Amino acid sequence: MLFREKKSALVRLSDCIKLGIGNCFDTTNEIIALHERYEATFQKTRAIAKDILEDKIAAEEGERQLLELNKNVPEEDARRGVYLQGRLHSESLSVLLNCCFALESYVNSLGFHLLQEKDFLGLFHAGHESTTEVLIAAIEKMSTLTKWETLGKLKKGKGFNKSTSPFQDLKILFNYRNDIAHDKVVDYSEDRENKRYNNKLPDPVTGFLSLNHVVFAADTYWGMISEIHSILDTDMTAFHKHYNLKPWFNDNFEQEARGASNAYLKVTEQEG
Repeated sequence: MLFREKKSALVRLSDCIKLGIGNCFDTTNEIIALHERYEATFQKTRAIAKDILEDKIAAEEGERQLLELNKNVPEEDARRGVYLQGRLHSESLSVLLNCCFALESYVNSLGFHLLQEKDFLGLFHAGHESTTEVLIAAIEKMSTLTKWETLGKLKKGKGFNKSTSPFQDLKILFNYRNDIAHDKVVDYSEDRENKRYNNKLPDPVTGFLSLNHVVFAADTYWGMISEIHSILDTDMTAFHKHYNLKPWFNDNFEQEARGASNAYLKVTEQEG
């Protein structure tokens, strides 16, 4: 993003989000197509597994039937399915991290724009340049979440409701980001999916990210941007200028991505 005298990488980061979602979208559609090709086989597999669990057939007989059914899925396609699942997780992780990077860049860029370019608090106009410099220096040392919270309080009587979306989802997203960026050994019993992510993101070790998690991250990113401008009563388009900082290329792309996310969820629910 180009300002009058300075620049930031915000636009490049937002473009990475859009391109990353596009990659996740393509991979998701490949997985869905592969599932549809062998849907009948998968249905029979689920039925046999259910019969085994309910003791309707002996485990040995069930395993024999499952092995026979698996012959209907060529090894090449089976390997492809495993590869695509891993690729989708990797692509989704990149989008989640880029959403965090963009959220930090956005709050830094907006803070610069409001406090220095627009003199939002009127400090320059009142001759308090040194106060502005001290405020900016203090904000720069804050964590990303604290920066968002602080910026939301620039207008008296306003601020984010930290117990609801989008700020609550921002905390979840950054909890996940921190667990990845500052990975450490944890107990097998550590239930991060529930305690730290409110069941909106999977465990970083045992779980798999997919397009629905990407949509959650994109909605959190755009929700925070929309909310901060609403709280401060500032013109979003005046700050964005000609740049498209949305996580989507356009409305059609957003609808298609959400549709693929819903279709993927149905596939995984059936497999479960």
